[in-house]
Amino acid sequence: MHEAAVAQSIFDTVMAEAQKQKGKPTKAKITCGTFDAVNEEILAFAFSVIAKDTVAKDMKIGVEQKPVMALCRHCKKEFKFDVTSPSCVHCDSNSYNILPDPPLILEQIIFETD
Repeated sequence: MHEAAVAQSIFDTVMAEAQKQKGKPTKAKITCGTFDAVNEEILAFAFSVIAKDTVAKDMKIGVEQKPVMALCRHCKKEFKFDVTSPSCVHCDSNSYNILPDPPLILEQIIFETD
């Protein structure tokens, strides 16, 4: 289960940061690519199991999925790739390269402090 490993990694990072901030984590935001997507519901469940009985037990996690991007070989512009219309949105060329999927990143942790 990919989400369980992600949840554990987020938990470890959040707990380390919570000690530094001396606060209660309330919310976190992660971003990921489309090809290596994370299911938000499964991630939330896995995190809740891991964080049970800790200061992070009520923390919510939001997931923002980044779109697949492509680079047009003709006009050299980047565009959001749409599998239903696989051509450059700028010049209508069918010659493009799919760009690497964005990595999974913990973008933000919000803390409640005393």
